[in-house]
Amino acid sequence: MKDAKYVVGEVNNNGLPVMVAIVFPRYIPHDAVKDVFLPGTISSAGFFQVNKSMQIVVYGESVGLGVCARVNDEKLISRAIGLLS
Repeated sequence: MKDAKYVVGEVNNNGLPVMVAIVFPRYIPHDAVKDVFLPGTISSAGFFQVNKSMQIVVYGESVGLGVCARVNDEKLISRAIGLLS
């Protein structure tokens, strides 16, 4: 899989905040998806790729959002792309 972008934050799920990763192509700016999240809840953003062992590797940052990638994001991204249930 080629590199992609992601943002992690909280969304509203039937009145309850849930932490999720939104995954999207590199050509879309990180700040284009910020309105999906509850205000003030974006905790990280950056880039990721899936390596040959099918593991998520995160790196980089979002200059527009002022946050960077975190190792803990790997599990949320794995769920978002269907590697974990």
